[in-house]
Amino acid sequence: MTTAVAFVTAHAITRYQERVAPAASRQVALRAIREILDHANSRSRPRLWTRVGARPGCRYLYSADHPDVCLVLRGGAVVTVFSRISCAAWNPSPDGGGIAHLPTPYRRPAPAAWRTWEAA
Repeated sequence: MTTAVAFVTAHAITRYQERVAPAASRQVALRAIREILDHANSRSRPRLWTRVGARPGCRYLYSADHPDVCLVLRGGAVVTVFSRISCAAWNPSPDGGGIAHLPTPYRRPAPAAWRTWEAA
């Protein structure tokens, strides 16, 4: 899928260099972002590993060729970049043993679970 993007912000290029490829020059980072855009699938909500909340007006772009990179699109521009490794570092486990597991989402119990009487 080709995504129509007006521009890639300087902030996104810097974040790509910091979070994805620290040794990349600005030109290499820009080319890599554009390559990801060429094959990206757009989502309204970020993937679980991204560890950020969905923001109104933002789209989250992921490419199968670069599965550990997320581009955030807002108003026709790539505004920032996340990598799976950098997102994992934001929320380390309390025991220092790696990535903390996200809390289990609340699941509403079945209606019959609250019944304290015997059904006739």
